[in-house]
Amino acid sequence: MSFKLNINELSKELEIEPSKIFRNLKRKPIYSYPRDVQDQVWSDWYLKRNKKNLVIKMNTGSGKTVVGLTILQSSLNESKGPALYLCPNKQLAAQVTETANDLNISVTEDIKSSDFQNSKSICVVTIQKLVNGLSAFGVNKKKINIGSIIIDDAHACLDIIEEQFTLEIPRSSDCGQGLWSLFSNDIKKQYGTKHIDLENCDPHEFALIPYWDWQEKIDSTYSLLFKNKDEDFLKFKWDLVKRQLNYSNFVCTHKIFEISPFQIPIDVINALRDTSRIIFMTATMADDSILFSHFNVEDYSNENVVQPKNCNDIGERLIVIPQALDTSINDEDIKSFCKDISKSINVVVIVPSYEKSESWSDYCDLIIDNDNIDIGIERLKSGHVGLVVLVNRYDGIDLPDDACRLLVIDGLPPVTRYIDKIENDYLGSFSSTRLIQKIEQGIGRGVRSNLDYCSVILMGTSLTNILYNNDAIEKFSPATRAQYELSAKVAEQVKEQNFTYKDAINMCLQREDDWTNASKLTLNDVISSTTNPSDKAVSLRRIYNASINDTDIQPAIGKLQDVINETESKNDKGYLKQILATYLNMTNPSESQEIQLSAKTLNNFLLTPLKGISYSKMQLKDMSQAQRCMEYLKNFKEDPNKLIILSNDLIKKLNFGTEAKVFEKALAEISQLIGFESTQPDATFNKGPDVLLHIDINNYLIIECKNQASNETISKDHCGQLLNSTNWFRDVHKSVENSIEYTSIIVHPSNKFDYHASPDKEFRVITDKQLSSLKTNISSFIEAFTHNTEELMNTNKIHRNLINFNLLSSNFIENYTCSYTSNERKIKVD
Repeated sequence: MSFKLNINELSKELEIEPSKIFRNLKRKPIYSYPRDVQDQVWSDWYLKRNKKNLVIKMNTGSGKTVVGLTILQSSLNESKGPALYLCPNKQLAAQVTETANDLNISVTEDIKSSDFQNSKSICVVTIQKLVNGLSAFGVNKKKINIGSIIIDDAHACLDIIEEQFTLEIPRSSDCGQGLWSLFSNDIKKQYGTKHIDLENCDPHEFALIPYWDWQEKIDSTYSLLFKNKDEDFLKFKWDLVKRQLNYSNFVCTHKIFEISPFQIPIDVINALRDTSRIIFMTATMADDSILFSHFNVEDYSNENVVQPKNCNDIGERLIVIPQALDTSINDEDIKSFCKDISKSINVVVIVPSYEKSESWSDYCDLIIDNDNIDIGIERLKSGHVGLVVLVNRYDGIDLPDDACRLLVIDGLPPVTRYIDKIENDYLGSFSSTRLIQKIEQGIGRGVRSNLDYCSVILMGTSLTNILYNNDAIEKFSPATRAQYELSAKVAEQVKEQNFTYKDAINMCLQREDDWTNASKLTLNDVISSTTNPSDKAVSLRRIYNASINDTDIQPAIGKLQDVINETESKNDKGYLKQILATYLNMTNPSESQEIQLSAKTLNNFLLTPLKGISYSKMQLKDMSQAQRCMEYLKNFKEDPNKLIILSNDLIKKLNFGTEAKVFEKALAEISQLIGFESTQPDATFNKGPDVLLHIDINNYLIIECKNQASNETISKDHCGQLLNSTNWFRDVHKSVENSIEYTSIIVHPSNKFDYHASPDKEFRVITDKQLSSLKTNISSFIEAFTHNTEELMNTNKIHRNLINFNLLSSNFIENYTCSYTSNERKIKVD
């Protein structure tokens, strides 16, 4: 037995420079030397290490884990322990542990380990271990002292943290029934007939309880929740949110009550509040405002960012949007191509849900979800599998080299919290920074080093529309944006030479020199960049902090008011005013209601104030349908592809079975493409029809959308809603009722009314037959302009096309509605 020296005891002091620590490690040959980007980050971090909050931004696959482990070892050597390495999921935690073992850095997964608590080992756990109401690390009291923390894939951890701070109380529980009793009348006052749907647990409805009702009944609500705090749905979360219930959103759905704070009160987690050294590690993102808002990083600025100087550490990616390159391509075309190419390479498809995975069932060889993810990923890494569908995993997994050569992102990532769905309804857009960041995280799964390569397909009409029509590309990181822009140039050349997206992908996969050289050169000149948190994020966090800490709120109110004044979008401005009114309601209810009234005037989808607000009748421009159509279409003259992509997205949403709110919004929007005006009275004023179309100067269509109905007949309730909407319309227009025409229409899979229903004899129905015809003709109408964009400015040509595709307002009812049949009398009504 040979004598073994303890080098640490012989040395005068432990090494704390990360690059030197790395070189001294007895590591495996795979880590024979550090990459340039790792050395750059270590050097910069070492100089800034005494700042409490630092953000390390490194591209996917550039060696963040090695950097993070070495930094925590440096912290331990500097007596800044114990050290905690936090991951978003178990898979990433296992990868970190494996990397640590390869580097010969001591780690443990046991938070009770003496080596961890005595700063001899790094503890590697998931973020849930730290952030939960029964955390072993302590909530509102310190249990385990922590000296240094790394939060890896920080943006991925945010979703988990939000979930941990969101209460979900089952409607069927005693607690849920008590909440319904408390707020049922408030829902009825705010939302009218929607109260009936929620009372009957309609799975398609959800509603935000007005903040004034929530705050007025906060004591009763607290008592009710406190009595149930040991129930499974509360016990792991109650201590996280109980002190900030006043400043929370309260949403009623068919299944649960959802309670979520305006901002994450992260300071209840002592380790995150008191630890002197916290490092957030993330792939390079264009906007880090959410790190400020969710982690309450008050001192965040460019000085807190550590990143390589250049972005050439990322793997090679060709990013293709086939449906933007050729709008005639459909999803089945892409799926067939992916299936064919998967015979020789691994193709990984990321979908947002199990429902979406079913559309790939005829093409895939394996579906990976949470139950089999470890086995599935290992199979991909071990050899050829074929076409693999990955359900809702946009981050936290590695698919290096041959594990994935073609990556497909099919559809938008899911929005799971109801408050986020409501915010999307308020703002009328799904192109949020969070959403784009999640898409980028998904794109990054296929390359794990600068020697790796992968082709990426982005597909689905909604995803294509978001990326192509909403300047979403600007929200990508510099490296991903550069790769996308290069890919777009390649796509243009492919199109000019009458090739297809398949040829472009094969060029990448077959390693053609022209492509590989261009790809490398593109990244060589991309410089890393940083941005300060947005004024909006800063103002919202500061007004929340001042409110929950009971400090002077006036400076924060002033800051938020400045942001409101500088906001151009009416929807955004109104939404921010509603947030301001929510805070003011605690101290000045009268002023709060005045601001809410102003907010509602700007954005009809917001809460209706206590005094109510009058419906403002549509004002149709006094011009021909073709002229109105031209006014809208001229915005797409420079790039008619955007018009095609937009119309394809809207048409795809106009299906029976589509979520009702999505269908209604799509119907309202697509009508503008053919020169109609539209509003959504029920969504904006909780009265009237789902969609009201003004198709000519004195002609209206009153439409109730029951596209999610499954009954073989139109029910008495649905008939009643159309009758109520018709009466509402008559009341609103009673001063001119004799001079206007209107038609009441219900969208339903059946044109037969139930025995108990009493439809007006003038009612009309849009069934699948009429809806399909409308979608086909609108698609053909839009397609007709793509070959000659000058025709978008020619009202005569537009008028002829409206005639050719049966879209004139004068024939609209005849072409796209049908009469109904009564089940009682079996008599057709004309």
